[in-house]
Amino acid sequence: MAVQIESQGQLQEFLGILKRRKWQVLLPASIVLAFAIAAAVIVPKKYVARTQIELRQVGVSISTKDSSSAVFQLRAIERIQRILKERQNAEFLSLSIQDQNEFVTRVQSDIRVTPAPGATGTSSFVNIEYMDVSREWALEFLSALSKDWIDDVVTRDRHKAEDEYDKLSREKGKLKLQLDGLEQELSDLKGRHNLSATQPPPGSGSARNEDAVFKRLTDAQDQLMAAHLKVDTQKAKLDLLQRQVDQMPPTVKEESTIAGASNDAELADIDKQIQDLMDKNANLKPAASGWPKYQSELKKLNKQHDDIKAHKTRSTTEVKGVDNPEIKPLKVELSALQLTLAESNMAVKHLEADVKDLQAQLAERTDVYLKLNELEGSAGRVRASLEDTEKRFNEKLQQSVQLSSPQANPFSITEPAHVGSKPTEPNPWLIMSFGLVFGLGLGLGIALVAEYSRNCFRSVADISRVMVVPVLGSIGTILTRRQRRVTLVRRTVVGMSSVALVAAILFVTWAWASHAQYLSQDLRDAIEHLRSKLR
Repeated sequence: MAVQIESQGQLQEFLGILKRRKWQVLLPASIVLAFAIAAAVIVPKKYVARTQIELRQVGVSISTKDSSSAVFQLRAIERIQRILKERQNAEFLSLSIQDQNEFVTRVQSDIRVTPAPGATGTSSFVNIEYMDVSREWALEFLSALSKDWIDDVVTRDRHKAEDEYDKLSREKGKLKLQLDGLEQELSDLKGRHNLSATQPPPGSGSARNEDAVFKRLTDAQDQLMAAHLKVDTQKAKLDLLQRQVDQMPPTVKEESTIAGASNDAELADIDKQIQDLMDKNANLKPAASGWPKYQSELKKLNKQHDDIKAHKTRSTTEVKGVDNPEIKPLKVELSALQLTLAESNMAVKHLEADVKDLQAQLAERTDVYLKLNELEGSAGRVRASLEDTEKRFNEKLQQSVQLSSPQANPFSITEPAHVGSKPTEPNPWLIMSFGLVFGLGLGLGIALVAEYSRNCFRSVADISRVMVVPVLGSIGTILTRRQRRVTLVRRTVVGMSSVALVAAILFVTWAWASHAQYLSQDLRDAIEHLRSKLR
């Protein structure tokens, strides 16, 4: 009895594909894994050197702000170039100028600086890392870099304090000489004009004021200033009122209505003539000989009617000008304001005469008092500047002394520079694992594409899924001897080629790592060039 063939599940079908095409999965995976092993061995291994520096607040030091800018200062190109030259880095010195710039840029990218705030808030930490393929050079470079940065900041603080100290010292001496000169000039001026040494200049705000003329002059000048202000106010008001009068029209319009003439009688007579003419020729046809004459007379009467109607007049409005009633009160106010302004100008003239007379009385003494005021003001300002300068000078002197001591150094190396015994990156096991996974994925993808790219039935299960009637059996693929030989040869060639490629990659990798003399010079140079690009 015939039995229906059961269709396979998707998992069974997938496993069947892997079983049939296992070599299409394994060969790419082997090749990719071989390349991954070579990369894990050939790619340069980098060692990471680390150090940690604490930046503390120590009295007068101003270096605590550098913790936030340490990233830029430590990775500065000028600093890196200076260290490379001072340490006589052979690889750097053997390069051209352009290659040296690229080398410095690569070194800069391998420096990592991470500022971190302290737990108490009074200090901060700077973590510095440097990666390089040479363990010894990584440690040497990081130590030199951190030391150069610390020395640079400390020296900059000390030099800045010394420069400010010297500047304040020169400024203090200059101000002292200037104050001595002003005090001597004040003493000589009072002696020449027989003024008391304790006599304050009039107008200086002192309660003691022995010169009454100067007081009267000051009062007169105040009154004159107030009078000028009053005159300016009156002038502004007068100008405003005058512009208002000028902008008003002198006359205003007054309208009156005049009745017009009527032509209604003439129009009625013309209308009667037109009607009579039309009644008279009511029976006249256009073909009659009298029709043109009738049309001509009718047209003439209509034209006469239109002309009379066009000359008909209506009531008209007569406009005449009268004086503007709003101007008169403004002119009265303007006249009163002009009179007030004249009185104010007279008062100003009297005050100016008084001021001039008082100024004449104090002509000699005013210059002396002005000079005294000027000298006293200058001496007061110089004295205040000298006191402030002396205070800052003493503070800077104390700061310079403290900065010269070792206790003023805000830096403390909490973790000396050190480097691990094993390289940190790249991880060879990670590279090989990634290569194995990628190779298996690539092989699996090739197998699936090769399996599902054919547009046909691949198994009895495919037929049973689309046929309505049950599938009772199947006939296996019949291969001839020639087809078997061709298939065997093709698989053998592909397999041997893949094995040879994998073997060659692994041999080159082993030889380069253990016995470089087995490889040609060109191949070794190519590998070294590749390694330099992968640093």
